[in-house]
Amino acid sequence: MRVAAIVVALLFQQTAPTFLESIEVDVTNLDVVVTTRDGKPVTGLHRDDFAVLENGAPQAITNFAEYGGTRGVAEAVASTTPAAPAPATAEAPPPRKFIFFIDEMSLTDSNRAQLVKSAAELVRTQMRAGDEAMVVTRTKDVMPFTADRDAVLKRLGATLERESRFRADTGPQAEELFFRTSRPSSSDEYKHMARIYATRVNRRVTSTLRTLLGLVGSLNQTSGRKVLIVMSESLTAEPGREAFGLQAIQQSLVPTVTSFSGIVSEGMESAEFSATEASSRASWYDVHPMIKELAARASANGVTIYTLQPDFAGAVKVPGAGADISAPRGVPGRRGQDARGTTFAVSQFQRTIVDGTRDTLGTLAGDTGGKMFIGARELPGGFRQIAEDLTSYYSLGYRSAASSGAFKKIDVRVKDHPDYVVRARRQLLRRTPEREMDEMVAANLIVPRGVNELGIVASAGKPEHQINDSWRVPVVVKIPLSKLTFIPDGDKYRGAFTVHYAVADGADYTTGVYREQTLDIPAREIDAARAQFFTFSSTLVVAPGTMKVAVGVYDRYSRLAGFDQVEVTAK
Repeated sequence: MRVAAIVVALLFQQTAPTFLESIEVDVTNLDVVVTTRDGKPVTGLHRDDFAVLENGAPQAITNFAEYGGTRGVAEAVASTTPAAPAPATAEAPPPRKFIFFIDEMSLTDSNRAQLVKSAAELVRTQMRAGDEAMVVTRTKDVMPFTADRDAVLKRLGATLERESRFRADTGPQAEELFFRTSRPSSSDEYKHMARIYATRVNRRVTSTLRTLLGLVGSLNQTSGRKVLIVMSESLTAEPGREAFGLQAIQQSLVPTVTSFSGIVSEGMESAEFSATEASSRASWYDVHPMIKELAARASANGVTIYTLQPDFAGAVKVPGAGADISAPRGVPGRRGQDARGTTFAVSQFQRTIVDGTRDTLGTLAGDTGGKMFIGARELPGGFRQIAEDLTSYYSLGYRSAASSGAFKKIDVRVKDHPDYVVRARRQLLRRTPEREMDEMVAANLIVPRGVNELGIVASAGKPEHQINDSWRVPVVVKIPLSKLTFIPDGDKYRGAFTVHYAVADGADYTTGVYREQTLDIPAREIDAARAQFFTFSSTLVVAPGTMKVAVGVYDRYSRLAGFDQVEVTAK
């Protein structure tokens, strides 16, 4: 995505300067769950039982409450401002927001039934007056927030049935089939095919992570307890690693090619390189930075992420615990079990995917104060744990020094009780307004915002096909400059705003970018500039297909925003 041109149609006018005062109260609020080692909630703790550290420095707790069921109890905290003492009692627990994100999965009938049952039980027992729930899939099939519990149950059950039915056409299955049926004749050809495979996996994984980024971004201005439940079987932190790290590849090329193609080829080139060399020449991807950013943005928006991996990715059901029919020849496999105890064979190829997915899911849950659950047998207990966390928890607040864009490490402990398990978000991210706007624009692709304070209008021109099968799409944003705020600066008026884009193209891949713009208008021309427009023209480079383009404009002086969305078909 790149900006091709910036065109100023006419200038802005405002009859009088606007003076703004901004007061920021940097209070960091933490939802804290305390349990015993076996997961039972610990109740009855007081403010002085907790210690909060930010980047290793102890922090004074300024707000404290304990919530249990439908009631809350707060403690008065000494205040340096006598006129504004802390409240001595807490109101009822804040309303909750449940977001169910369902990735493509291929589960056995028993595991799928267990997943549907456990998720439905959470909704039935936990949704109460004031709560809302949303159901989202990786392909952005969205049920917006609703307080109708019956509607949520119906949609959640239907979506889980559809998205997790045992089948061979999911993204992960198609990627593996492509790789397993390739027939390279040399080590260089093998590495080329492995690179193509890794690129396909990376595209799916990053698309899913960006969708999740949009989801947590849509929650940055919502109040209450926010829980995102992510269900996925293949969301590896190092897409494609499994194609380069197989034991057979590290030893020689021939066994690997034979096992994947199913055909023994004579005279095939041997790849004699060590495991260390294999790793150094590998070409898989690393999305750890994106995962950490997702966890940080979720934490910044007060979102706790719970993750579930119901099944082993790509595992093959083996009746009677038979041989590992999915493992490449000469590569050891491992076994797992479904909800009914049926043995599954898991090859080293699949084990790498499983471990990489656990890396992703563990980071998202751990950094945000949630928890990860692995395997069908953990599904019932996992959803019960989520219910308990939503029922019994503590709310702590402390004042933090402002530092936009900086990460800070947070550590919450219970004094004198190393035997307790304490879960809370592990980091603090003070975002700039522009970062927040990026989130909201990306979120607009998933959950359209009915807000357009600046009255912007976006339109798209005719797509132009490029040699590399990409398309250039001109996008024009018109901003009624009477809506912008200008402040006097000597003999001129100055305005400043940012223009933000996010695109979900034909490959379901979301991208985003923003551009800054400053306008200086001579004071004598202010009246003549009334009722004119600023036109911002950009060219987006996208993949073929039908795509949505979300646009946002943020006025830095008034802090007002405008949103619009257009749909483009590039083919």
